[in-house]
Amino acid sequence: EITKMVFNTLTSAGGGIVPSTALSQLIVKDLGQSYTSTLSWWNDQYPYRRIISTNAFSANNYTLEVRLTGATAAAVYGKCLSSGDDFRIAWKNGAVWQELDRHVVSFTSSFISVFFQVQETGGVSSGYTNYYMYYGNPNTGNPPANLANVYIFVYSFDGTTINTAVWKETDAGGLGGTSGYIQQNNKLITVGGPSGWTSGFYTVDKFDRSIGSYVLEMNFRKSSVNTYTMLGWHNNTTGNDYTDLLHGLYASTTGATNVYEAGTSRGTFAGLALNTDYLFRFILKVSGGCDYYYSTDKGLNWTLFYSGTYSSSDVKIGLSN
Repeated sequence: EITKMVFNTLTSAGGGIVPSTALSQLIVKDLGQSYTSTLSWWNDQYPYRRIISTNAFSANNYTLEVRLTGATAAAVYGKCLSSGDDFRIAWKNGAVWQELDRHVVSFTSSFISVFFQVQETGGVSSGYTNYYMYYGNPNTGNPPANLANVYIFVYSFDGTTINTAVWKETDAGGLGGTSGYIQQNNKLITVGGPSGWTSGFYTVDKFDRSIGSYVLEMNFRKSSVNTYTMLGWHNNTTGNDYTDLLHGLYASTTGATNVYEAGTSRGTFAGLALNTDYLFRFILKVSGGCDYYYSTDKGLNWTLFYSGTYSSSDVKIGLSN
């Protein structure tokens, strides 16, 4: 089962989401401020804020993470609604304040993970310090959370009909989402599989590697040992075979997880437990190749499957079954 795919841009010089142990890009610059009338403040209904500082960037549309752990997460969480609805991201553009859409992945006293998109264009050599997290308003309304304004591409497989404007399906068992080897029912489901890897599923549009690089994330759950699905970054063709996955993870029937790149096995790695939610992360590197990670705790901790150098070709998101 695959419930969501999102991906974010990545720079070659430390911006975006960095494949480090912490995978943390944004830092809290100060220990927090409380509202006073002498400060330039986005909204005085939010009595607390912390300044966010970013690394340098070289292009547009970077999706970044506010990542708080330990005592900092506990301090912020203790002044927020448990839902996190009053945790807001504000951007100061000159003298003008603008609240930004954000995606809350985790909001607990031990781990807060919130994503938003940088608004400036053209990049900057020294990073930004005009982004703020505001919080502590118990009477807040619904936050802005349009994920299309957070990620370059985001897709949740709601309903039972595959959107053919976004996805191309070739299914030996039948098309449309309610039959065949690839189905949709508020998630994408692969059911068994024919011999010969003859069913495929991938985005209609490609993603241009010359613009930069990307991070692909997928929520994944394996409910049967008889799984014949390889998923990840598909090449820029209409092929359905597993060899068309430039960077693929294969949760095989043996319980092991294999990395394949254009049909070549890069090794066998940690197995995936049945009926367990995983988050896969495929980080394409500007210099070429892909790093493969997984997490079992919504991205608090990441484990590296494999780090490769193969290919800098354009890609699609896809799977073979």
